[in-house]
Amino acid sequence: MKRSESLFNDITNKPLDTAKQSSRNSLNTSKAMIDAASNSYREPLVKFQSFDSSSSSQSQKNSQTQDSGIKRAKFSHECVITDFDSQKYFSSKPENAQDKLNSSNDSDISLQNIDLDLHDPATTFYGLSPTIKDLFKKLRNITCLYDWQHELLTIMQQKYQKAMRNLASNTPKDLNTNLLYLSPTSGGKTLVAEMLILHCLLVKQKNVIFIMPFVSIVQEKVLQISDFAEELNFHVEEYAGVKGMIPPLKRQLGKKRTLFVCTIEKAHSLVNSLIEADRLRDEIGLVCADEFHMIGENGRGAIYEMILSKIKYCSGTNSSQMVQSGTKSLPIQIVATTATLENKLELASFLNAYLYERNFRPVELKEYVKMDKQIFEVDKNKIASQTFDQETDIIFKPVRQIDLTYYTSEMKKNDIDGLIALTREVIPNESCLIFCPSKKNCENVASLLATYLQPELKKHKREQKLKLFQELKEENSNNICPVLRQSLQFGIAYHHSGLTTEERQLIEQAYREGILCLITCTSTLAAGVNLPAKRVIIRSPYVAVDFITNTSYRQMIGRAGRAGLIDSVGESILLFKNQDKQKVFDLITGPLKKCQSALQIDSKALRVLVLSLIGLNMTHLGSQILIFIKQTLFYVQQGANMFQSVDGVGEQEAAISQDEKLLNLVPEEFLLISQALDYLVKNKLININNKADGTISPNVSTENLKALYYCNFEITKLGQAAIKGNVDLDLVDLLYNDLKAGLKNMVLANYLHLLYLCTPYDLVNNLNNVDYDIYTHKFGNLDEDEVRCAKTIGISEEYLQRKRFNNKSSTKKVDDFVVKRFYMTLIIYELWKSHNSIWKVSSEFGLDRGFVQQIVQSAASFTSGVLHFCENLDEFWPYKNMLAEFTKRLQFNCSSADLIPLLELEGVRVARAKQLYIAGYKSIEDVAGSNPDDMTSKIKNIIPAVAKKIIKSAKKILKEKIENLQSEADNLLLQLSLE
Repeated sequence: MKRSESLFNDITNKPLDTAKQSSRNSLNTSKAMIDAASNSYREPLVKFQSFDSSSSSQSQKNSQTQDSGIKRAKFSHECVITDFDSQKYFSSKPENAQDKLNSSNDSDISLQNIDLDLHDPATTFYGLSPTIKDLFKKLRNITCLYDWQHELLTIMQQKYQKAMRNLASNTPKDLNTNLLYLSPTSGGKTLVAEMLILHCLLVKQKNVIFIMPFVSIVQEKVLQISDFAEELNFHVEEYAGVKGMIPPLKRQLGKKRTLFVCTIEKAHSLVNSLIEADRLRDEIGLVCADEFHMIGENGRGAIYEMILSKIKYCSGTNSSQMVQSGTKSLPIQIVATTATLENKLELASFLNAYLYERNFRPVELKEYVKMDKQIFEVDKNKIASQTFDQETDIIFKPVRQIDLTYYTSEMKKNDIDGLIALTREVIPNESCLIFCPSKKNCENVASLLATYLQPELKKHKREQKLKLFQELKEENSNNICPVLRQSLQFGIAYHHSGLTTEERQLIEQAYREGILCLITCTSTLAAGVNLPAKRVIIRSPYVAVDFITNTSYRQMIGRAGRAGLIDSVGESILLFKNQDKQKVFDLITGPLKKCQSALQIDSKALRVLVLSLIGLNMTHLGSQILIFIKQTLFYVQQGANMFQSVDGVGEQEAAISQDEKLLNLVPEEFLLISQALDYLVKNKLININNKADGTISPNVSTENLKALYYCNFEITKLGQAAIKGNVDLDLVDLLYNDLKAGLKNMVLANYLHLLYLCTPYDLVNNLNNVDYDIYTHKFGNLDEDEVRCAKTIGISEEYLQRKRFNNKSSTKKVDDFVVKRFYMTLIIYELWKSHNSIWKVSSEFGLDRGFVQQIVQSAASFTSGVLHFCENLDEFWPYKNMLAEFTKRLQFNCSSADLIPLLELEGVRVARAKQLYIAGYKSIEDVAGSNPDDMTSKIKNIIPAVAKKIIKSAKKILKEKIENLQSEADNLLLQLSLE
């Protein structure tokens, strides 16, 4: 059947007239002095691009002031695009002249005010060696910058130069170079962040912490940046899951710098360890916060806020104090980026950051909605103007009806939304993502499309799809699910948390390479790895039973169109029913949800913050905790009223005691802090040491929470263990008691009891239903020692049989939480003992294989935390050695200990590790000493390119180990010399 015409026309950008371009680009340049010969970098002067006097006056004339008080600077956005090799620096891509730049009210930061040093422009590239631009072309195929990227990098270089001059002259102002910049998805945010990261590593010669929200994105970024690290001689370390040394290895000045790529949780542990060791300020030069809007999320948002607040507090944001103290380094720079924010002013104020915003997409995104058969185009101009009238203005303009004339009656019955028609207009030559409301719906849609799409699709890239099919089978011990078996033939796959990490990675890579042309997925993909599409279809405006948020919607449609991958217009289509019309209208036209500090609503997060402040010796006095709170988003959003004292004592109250006067002066908002302190004291995580000298009397009871304002606190060993182990404070007692009981009754005949102690508490609630038929069957297969372990924990076969037949009569009380937790332990134990594949174990327990893997990976992280918890409590010394080896085996899905070294190699998963081991490559050293020809001759179905990649990875690991050992030796020699 003939492929339908594309629904939408592409937009063609007409090139600028060359003469006009030349006349608009009278540019002055300056340079940085870089010692390239010695391959080391000094603090450089920087090349800037400036405008001539007429351009400057015109720009000043066009300056506007927003109602918000932020100065708007209008720049000339048109620059010449020339051949890369003929230029000394990147030129800029022309952008739409209507795009505007939002800068902060930092009035002396503009391109017109740049202090130029006129030197040869060939010696600098935004403060970096000119070789960096060659690397971007070589490794990323990037030959030019968008003009907004050029403007922002230029501004940041000017701010950096100014700060360095002020620091050198002991001028206590403008030492802060923090930045918050906003740009739509695919607008080029990452490149700016990477340029600033390279500047810190190579010019400032300091380490960088790059915070990203998910493990998958961290892993992707580590791979992307590793080639730069190899070329430019710096380290890249992954901090995700159980990976990452806490505290990190200390490398001496002049050695290779390190880029730490971290998840939010691991970044918090990393920062805490550096603060505790008094290394943060000396070693870290930049913290880059990606997807910064996540600071408004419950749970993880609070951790994000804690990290950045501690960075601000410890790095010395008070310029005059820094100069007076004689420090010769700038404060730690914070660079935060995201697509868009509703309350950007508040967040910029929180970061004390320069605010920069551009609404630029290199590939235009057209938004559509579909109700019944009718497709409407969203009038984004009217929405942006915020002047439309809901009653009279047409925001959704009818475009056309989808063509269902070729649908059979069966197709009309099974595909009421017209998904077949919408996808046929795009695939296989273009890519498509379909976001579905549930995991099951992802599979159903993939199966539906594979049933009714034209058979000719099977011929498209058939050999590559067959290879993908075999790789997926190898990952699952020669098994593949029926839906993928059917849909892969058509270049279609589903993607959700029910798949294992390895399966998702194979599907993602195949999609990037064009082997797969369509993925049905859940909304989590929008916030995860980078998978752009020509067309994004949102199957329903619901995620499960909840209506989607504006932020989630923007993330999903942001996948449509991406420069270099999707050259024409990107398209998004939201499908909805008539009863949701008003909700959809509000969704698309309404503002984004404001990012609110999680510390306002999460008392648990505030307790963690207060405990860590005391444990890290950042403060010990109740009143000083309030001073720290000034660094938080919580303070910015609550306002100065947080720290206003109650009215002073009047004459009629003059008779009250001095203690009462002091208690009356405690800020009302200290109540939140006092409640957190009271919780920590009562749970024996901190102790009250004494009351501050010269304040209230020692006999004033701390039952009056205001008295805590004047108290000194110290952390207990239990509190220190909780911080180091990153243990949920509400679960500290439970973990402590479990470990204590284990010391008395531990069954060491097998690993079952230890695995029970390593089974995470929080995942128990994710196990919705326990199949007691399976439970009793698995319990019946346990041997005598394993049954003894179960009874020690508090579980009997008799109880499980009663639960199986729903018999509630019982003479013995059994904790259902313990029963569920032990069920999850049996899942892990099955993998541990038999080395069975996740596929086999998930089938036996009737669970998604992705969920089984999540249990094991969470157990690995939890075990790492339990180990750190035990290391800080002397009574738990026996656990230290017992748990030390657990983490790695759990990290690699309980694989055989023999395979673990090989699984550390890049791109090597269990199936490949087994092949290597059987072929005689039993260690990293064996692999590193091999050559591609030998490896390909010994291992079936491995091509030379893959063998070369594996060997290169092995050599890299060995090299890093040698360098780490050398750094440890340097540190020891330095300590000896100081003694």
